[in-house]
Amino acid sequence: METAHKRYAEVVIDSTVSELDRPFHYAVPERLSGSVEVGSLVLVPFSNRLAMAYVVGFTASTDAPNLKEISRVVDEPPLFDFDSMRLCRWIADHYLCSMSQAFRLVMPPGRSRRVKQLVELTAGASGAVDAVTDPGGPAGSALETLLGAGGSMEMSALKSSMGAGPAGVGVAALEELGVAGRRFVLTRPAASPRSRLAVKLTDLAPGEDLPPLSPRQGDVVEHLRASGGLDSRSSLIAATKASSSTLKSLEAKGLVEISVEETLRRPRLTSGGEAPGTPTPNEEQAAAVARVVGRM
Repeated sequence: METAHKRYAEVVIDSTVSELDRPFHYAVPERLSGSVEVGSLVLVPFSNRLAMAYVVGFTASTDAPNLKEISRVVDEPPLFDFDSMRLCRWIADHYLCSMSQAFRLVMPPGRSRRVKQLVELTAGASGAVDAVTDPGGPAGSALETLLGAGGSMEMSALKSSMGAGPAGVGVAALEELGVAGRRFVLTRPAASPRSRLAVKLTDLAPGEDLPPLSPRQGDVVEHLRASGGLDSRSSLIAATKASSSTLKSLEAKGLVEISVEETLRRPRLTSGGEAPGTPTPNEEQAAAVARVVGRM
């Protein structure tokens, strides 16, 4: 049996393989003792690779021989607490899925399950340069590349720039000198913000003294007035059969402004500019919610 004074973590490997759907024990190294807690995402050596895992508990002793240590803690707040973990266990039991699949449901929005490694300077540029005694060696090359990237870059990009071997040696040397460190974070989705062209009436348009307008231009102004003074360019053209040149003419006359604005990908539709309210479930939905709450 391992000595009782050491701390051991129980982790669930992020995998859908049924044989892995159980806790595994890993030793918590002293350097990570303050950052590993229930709900933490960690990287552990598993089957000759680093695997992502969820910390679900701790024990002071274990009969498992030759335990490996947790390698890294992913730089994210804990995904769940004890109550959330109980809910995930209920989901796994009720819907016959693995614990790791249930844990993915509490993953922060906008996060993927891929982990990327960042290398960052922890000292100022001048201090880092002074600490490196061999500017032409791997540490010096890694430092020069990091400084060129603003002091932070992904390890994969550093390897592409320097080569995998020199990058690994260089970063290890910078870490030993205390001027750089590594962080592991969840990647964000690659999707870019969605935008649209919006057409807005200016302060001149609501008045009665408008400059002479063509029938189509008049239709555009009236449509915008009826729409609260703002509409998307595509909707406006579809509703009034106006052309792009019509809108540009109105913009030149100072009656409308055309700009790019970011839009939600799945907005909750409302009418009259009212704030969205809480949706009311129908009878079947309310009964389903009551059953779920009753089983929690």
